[in-house]
Amino acid sequence: MKTPTLIKIAALSLLTVVLSWLSAMAQPTVISLAPTASPSGIYTLNVVYSIGMDPVTSTNKANYSVANVVGANVPVTNATLAADTVTVTLALGAPLQVGTNSLAISNVQDTNSVVISPNPTTIHFGFQANVTATFNFDDSSYWGFGPRSQIGRAHV
Repeated sequence: MKTPTLIKIAALSLLTVVLSWLSAMAQPTVISLAPTASPSGIYTLNVVYSIGMDPVTSTNKANYSVANVVGANVPVTNATLAADTVTVTLALGAPLQVGTNSLAISNVQDTNSVVISPNPTTIHFGFQANVTATFNFDDSSYWGFGPRSQIGRAHV
């Protein structure tokens, strides 16, 4: 028995509507968080969401709260949504401390106005200070290989 074409089209249309609805109802979640510190002392958090985010709610710095290792507030001075619409960079007004800090996110929405799940979302993250080593090579015979040694002396 052949299925009438009209029924096939109706079933396909219904499936498309259901899939669109499910896609719209998927709640955004945080899939990664990366703390960074520049040599000049600028601290940021890069938050990556599971789906495209609303540019108004995701860049509202009041929707983000950062606490350091001892629970003190670290001010969020700016929130910027990248062109990919899933990455938000938070600029921090104070340094992070080595150890476990936390980020609380509340009331941010995706491009379909669906609120983050759970709301609020709290993420505990580790921060390790950058270790920088500077190597200065001199012309001395520190290692005993003569006046123009290629090995040199390392100062850390």
